[in-house]
Amino acid sequence: MWKDPSASPGLVRNTLVVAVKKDPAARRIWEDGFVKRLSAQGVTATPSYRLFPDAVPDTAEVVTVVRGQGFDSVVVVHRSAAKTVQEVTPGYVSTQPKTYLDPWTGVFHTYYEEVYYPGSVEDVEVVVHQVDVWSTKDQGKLLWVGKAETYDPESNKETSDSAIQTVVKELTEQGMIPAKKA
Repeated sequence: MWKDPSASPGLVRNTLVVAVKKDPAARRIWEDGFVKRLSAQGVTATPSYRLFPDAVPDTAEVVTVVRGQGFDSVVVVHRSAAKTVQEVTPGYVSTQPKTYLDPWTGVFHTYYEEVYYPGSVEDVEVVVHQVDVWSTKDQGKLLWVGKAETYDPESNKETSDSAIQTVVKELTEQGMIPAKKA
């Protein structure tokens, strides 16, 4: 994660949240997730789909809205490169009892043998989302960049919740947003 060293604490107070997603449902999930988490921290946050319901706004549209509605920052989230990693589970050996009946004597005998369970290698998808926080002061300035990785995501909701929680926690620790109100 990168933070502009000249950025003063608590810069984000009234922000526009833009999720660059082709799927309108995914866009709403991400924007609503950020709005919910940021609002819990005392930040006034507006999802871009309320202002641009038909499509993700382009830069010129965002600049116009920011100037007209007095946002002090813009949070932009977009999917970065996905990658696949291999997860290795090592094999192991277990000792197990074996019992058999001796047909000549009619007596049961127990002995122990080692059983090997092979390991496995599994491909796991890692989805990387990049989050940029921009100041709207002056000509606009990139204040903070972070990446959130999610392993083997099953749904957009789970992916976004995990990533958003991580990003908001980091923004709080960096002093970019106020600490959570009690």
